[in-house]
Amino acid sequence: MITAKAAYLMKAGIRKPEEILLLAFARGAAQEMSARIEERCGAPVEVKTFHALAYHIIGVVDGSKPALAPHATDDVAFLALIRKILKDLFGAQPAVYRATIDWFAQFFVVPQSPWDFKTKDAYYTYIEKQDLRTLQGEQVKSYEELLIANWLYEKGIAYAYEPLYELPLKGTGRRIYTPDF
Repeated sequence: MITAKAAYLMKAGIRKPEEILLLAFARGAAQEMSARIEERCGAPVEVKTFHALAYHIIGVVDGSKPALAPHATDDVAFLALIRKILKDLFGAQPAVYRATIDWFAQFFVVPQSPWDFKTKDAYYTYIEKQDLRTLQGEQVKSYEELLIANWLYEKGIAYAYEPLYELPLKGTGRRIYTPDF
């Protein structure tokens, strides 16, 4: 939408390419916007992320750009920082921890009843596409398993999801048994 508006301003002669600045949240989106504008109009338009614009402004005002923090360019360092912030916050405020766990346990799940589907196959196809993940990150095969796993996790009960059955079931002609929990 924004690229179409910029293209209109240029084609109608209302603005020159150097008078337009487009902003995007992510670097990939900025690159895509830039390519689309140039493809539509044949002229490049400046497209920056909000962070790149702020960094540029700091450089102009201060005369030099500051060094970036390691977590600004390293995804692993960024995740480590987020973990530390959350760990510190949760340690200081247990109510925030409880609310966050409850939110993550419920937010990504929109349960649907098997009765909402015309066939069992349609329901199972829907469930497979949901990529149901527990609070520990395991992928489970049903909403019920998700609820059980998250309940166990929240109560601090160690569990294994679909572990291999300890005793061999020879002569049954079946695959190895894996109980849910």
